[in-house]
Amino acid sequence: MAYTLELSVLTEISRTFADADYVERVLASAILPMGESAPPPRVHIALLWLSAGHIKRFDHELSAARSDWRDTLLRAGLAGTNWREVMQHRGVDPRPWKFGTRTKAENS
Repeated sequence: MAYTLELSVLTEISRTFADADYVERVLASAILPMGESAPPPRVHIALLWLSAGHIKRFDHELSAARSDWRDTLLRAGLAGTNWREVMQHRGVDPRPWKFGTRTKAENS
């Protein structure tokens, strides 16, 4: 199951990580059990913020999100109804997101 990463997620990756290629590749192919319950980019941004630019921390946070992505949102401050405002305050614009976007390969 692969995600098409939103431009704002790609921008946040490059702002946060020296090894952006690794994070992009792993995040795009990560299997997160959220279905349509949460916009995948919202969880992606939460993972990036919680990782604070550390690859080992990213791997740890991703593993935790695979178990319960809601805890990831909570720890990142993105679980409340004001999550869009929190993101915009930190320079991430969620307005153009296409919720639930997957690659064609996954839909085939």
